[in-house]
Amino acid sequence: MGPRAVACFGGANVDFTWSPFEDPSFGTSNPAVRYSSVGGVAANVSRTLAGLGLRSAVIAKAGEDADGDRIQRALAERDVDTSHLLRDASRSTGVYSAILSSDGDLVMGLADMAVHDSFSPAWLPSEDGLGTGWSAWVLDANLPADTLAEIARRCPDDTVLVADSVSRAKAPRLKGILDKVDILFSNDSEITALMDDEDPEWAAIAARRAGATTVVLPRGPMGVVVFGAFGMEVFDPPTGKIASVTGAGDALLAGTVFGHVLGLPIPRAIEFGVRVAGATLSCSEPVVPADELATLAQSLRRGEVEG
Repeated sequence: MGPRAVACFGGANVDFTWSPFEDPSFGTSNPAVRYSSVGGVAANVSRTLAGLGLRSAVIAKAGEDADGDRIQRALAERDVDTSHLLRDASRSTGVYSAILSSDGDLVMGLADMAVHDSFSPAWLPSEDGLGTGWSAWVLDANLPADTLAEIARRCPDDTVLVADSVSRAKAPRLKGILDKVDILFSNDSEITALMDDEDPEWAAIAARRAGATTVVLPRGPMGVVVFGAFGMEVFDPPTGKIASVTGAGDALLAGTVFGHVLGLPIPRAIEFGVRVAGATLSCSEPVVPADELATLAQSLRRGEVEG
């Protein structure tokens, strides 16, 4: 793949976002607008990285169906390498539905992800087939624990390994590989489930003690808390009107990886990640348009985010 290329292992789905006209009420019908887009952590991160200017590839499973075709087209439109997007005729493509409040916050997420649960280590491309020269590997906990462990085992020593814990239910799948993880992204609910500690900050510290080099804790309006060799640092949350929270965490991850791969220290890379997340929050789609991402990348290269 060459330098400054990132491989993304994990979820590639079709997302449905439901935006009610008023805060939803349970037990009754709620008038709403529905949006549909391609999503999933691996797909969102790879498309964002490609828009920022890094070569990216997706290693994921989708069904042999119309939704899988849609994912493949969306990735190809950003020039993401889809040669390792596996199509499984026995499974339907993953679907995620997000129900939002009237101000754009997530009320409930519903996930049909059996296709990812079936991604055993046997489905991984061979080490020769995947190639060398990767700057970073990104994996997400949509994949089974044994598959995540095999990916972590294969990750080259000179490649940054980034992990996303995805959800409270799936976060514990990462526990066995924390000693291999360079950067862990996990929100309050996920980090407490991962480390079995109901205090998110203590759980993040425990994750570092378990081997994760840096832990990034997005905390909504409380900002982003980062634990690393430099200690703890808190970053202000993105500002501006929120159109949708869907994809914001993936954008934070992608922007941080982009900055870090370009040579920024982690705190400065996080600053850029927050900017990318802010752009995503103001967008109804989970991935910002490519021209807007290119403008953000140019601002970083011009030094508007200090290294």
